[in-house]
Amino acid sequence: MIAHLAVFGDSWPDGAELEDRTQAFGYLLANRLNANYDHRAIGASSNDRTVLQLQQYINDHTTVTGHTAIFFLTSTSRRLFLDHNGIREIKIPPNWRNESDPFVKSWYMYFQTKQLDQFNLYKNLLSLQRICQQYQIQDYYLNGWTDLEFDMPGVDKTKIYPASCTQLFGGKNVEEFHDFEQNPYIYPNISHPNISGHSLIADHLYKWITNV
Repeated sequence: MIAHLAVFGDSWPDGAELEDRTQAFGYLLANRLNANYDHRAIGASSNDRTVLQLQQYINDHTTVTGHTAIFFLTSTSRRLFLDHNGIREIKIPPNWRNESDPFVKSWYMYFQTKQLDQFNLYKNLLSLQRICQQYQIQDYYLNGWTDLEFDMPGVDKTKIYPASCTQLFGGKNVEEFHDFEQNPYIYPNISHPNISGHSLIADHLYKWITNV
């Protein structure tokens, strides 16, 4: 029995482009599980930010023992930076060479590599799984809409759903963006699931979680 469910991640679990964001898959899943729901997703956020979301979640509760968390994994090219001004999130634009922000342009021109992105995902997964283990949070992971590699030492792959959301929608993953035009689980939205898409995700998660 799952009494407390929290969902972390970016705009997909946040319900972007839905008229009623309580139709996002986290709410639907919590209703099916008859669980208290804590919505922690933040639009346009990175996997780095998810670690901070989990930290804040723990700080906001007297105890999290027996809680269940689902972590929606977004593009590894997104990054979080912390300075005296607080949190700054950046994500790769369609063509970073035309990016007007010199900070963003410099990062993707001189520093960002696929290998570094993969290593950062590795660190984030290790952090999330270790924190959940320490606080006795039952953790599950869902790959969103990019190709991600999980064959990394120390990462428990049994906690990661074996298909991405893109694959559940009948599409083929790509490195960064994919064409959602006319996809029945996206359309008429631009790049986020419609109600049918969220229902499909909730259905797959429910069957997976209740049978693990």
